[in-house]
Order: sequence, then structure tokens, then C-alpha cells
Amino acid sequence: MPPALTISQLYKKCDSSLFSFSTTEELEPLEEPFGQKNALDAIDFAANIKQDGYNLFAMGASGSGKHSTVMNFLQKKAKSQKTPNDWCYVNNFKDARKPIAIELPSGHAVGFKDDMYELVELLKEILPTVFEGSAYRNEYEAISQKYIEKETQIFKYLQDEARGHDISMNATSKNRVTFAPVINGKVITASEFNAIEGKEKEEIEQKVNEFEKIVKDGLHGVN
Repeated sequence: MPPALTISQLYKKCDSSLFSFSTTEELEPLEEPFGQKNALDAIDFAANIKQDGYNLFAMGASGSGKHSTVMNFLQKKAKSQKTPNDWCYVNNFKDARKPIAIELPSGHAVGFKDDMYELVELLKEILPTVFEGSAYRNEYEAISQKYIEKETQIFKYLQDEARGHDISMNATSKNRVTFAPVINGKVITASEFNAIEGKEKEEIEQKVNEFEKIVKDGLHGVN
């Protein structure tokens, strides 16, 4: 049976006279974690991989200084590297879920951000005055009138085409287009149409549906 250990063998007292300081607050912080050469070599190896798709995973007990060790190492290494370009992400007005990335020379991102802010503030002042001016109103009215005239011409042309196919085409107060069959120069009512039987009714219905589709496709192309 092994001999029992004495109290003096279980406890080793540190001689404080060996140290030239009263507390560790008087000491300069260590540049590297004590006794972690393998860990530092691993970080250095990972930091020198130039290919995409690689990651560094630091494992250890909570509070052991993993994060600070890695960050201190990378900050020192970054000082010896070429300063990378700045990257800015701006809104994509066509698809807000996919912002647009803009690459700028190093140190220009903050200035770009400030310039954009000043531009927006300037536009807030300029645009209202532009839209309130007589030049804008005159141009707007001219374009609106041109569009109305074009729309009227197209609608009149379609009405003439409809008459040639024995169809009445009209616009309602809610800007909806309605179609009705014409027999012997007279627009027939719904009850008169329902009274028609057989093949004649099917032919009228088919003709109206076909012309209605042509008109809707044409108006959709204009809009």
C-alpha cells in the first residue's frame, strides 16, 4: 500500500519575495496567452489560408480568453496587411431584399454615406418646389391631354371595329368596357339574347367573347 502523504507534501507555499511587484495590476499585459503556443500556431495557420470557404473554430472553457486571443492576433496581423477596400450596401429599389454592394477605396465609405445623406436632404427641399412650379404643371397637363387623346382615338377605332362585327362596345362610368350583340342594327337586351336558341346563340356568344378578348389584349398593351 502506498504511504500516506503529509500535509506539507500536499501544499506548496509560494515565496512572494521572489516577485518584484505587489499585485498583477502593476504588470504589463502579456502579448500572447501563456502556454498556448500550439493554439497560436493554429490561428496563424488558419489566418494564412487565402482560399474561400475555410473557418477557424476556437474551442475552450468559457472565460478562457478564446475571443480576445483570436482578435488580438488578427488585429496585429491586419496591421501588416494591405488595407482592404470599403464596402457599402445601398437600397435596391427594384428588389429591397437584394441590396446593391458598392466597392470604394479604403476610407471613402463614411464620406459617401455623408454625401448621400446631404443629397437626400437637398432633394427634400428641391423636389417639392419643382413639382409645384408652373413648368411642371404645364408639362404634366400636356402629357395627360396627349394620353387622353390617344386613348379616345383607340377606343373610337375599337368601337368602329365592333360595329363591323355586329357588336356594341361601350364604356361605363367606372371605366369598364361592356359588349352586347347587335341584330338588325339594334342592340339586344339580355332577355332577348336568352330567348335565342341553338347554334345562332352559340355563334353570337363566341363572336362577342372573341372580340372582347381582342379588345382587352389591345388595351392591356397600350397601358
